[in-house]
Amino acid sequence: MSALPTSNAKDQRLSLAQVLQWLRADGMIAAEQADAIHADASRARADTHPLVVVADARLKSAIAPHRLLTIDGLSAWLAAKVGLPSARIAPLTVDFSRIADLMSVRYATRFRILQTERKGREVELATSR
Repeated sequence: MSALPTSNAKDQRLSLAQVLQWLRADGMIAAEQADAIHADASRARADTHPLVVVADARLKSAIAPHRLLTIDGLSAWLAAKVGLPSARIAPLTVDFSRIADLMSVRYATRFRILQTERKGREVELATSR
């Protein structure tokens, strides 16, 4: 895996250009594929997450040509890339009443956070950002 940028990386939003650069550096896509995604991205909504843009391109992985680059696979790759844990949360299994005990649904929605586990006074939160 390639090195992460060092200048205030945690203060920056993830850009499509950065994701494409990392995918190319890791050998997951070819330069031509990255260029095509970048060119087509002008049609995506401005608030569309870069991983969604890449997954919507329905590319096959250069590393494993029989596998599509899906949002789940890309999310796991990105989490590993930046050293964060990754988890798949099934929307139908979310207990919203349990979340409301900890914070308001409005607050959770505003900050795009979700309680995933609670043990005594410790709470684990997931975020989409």
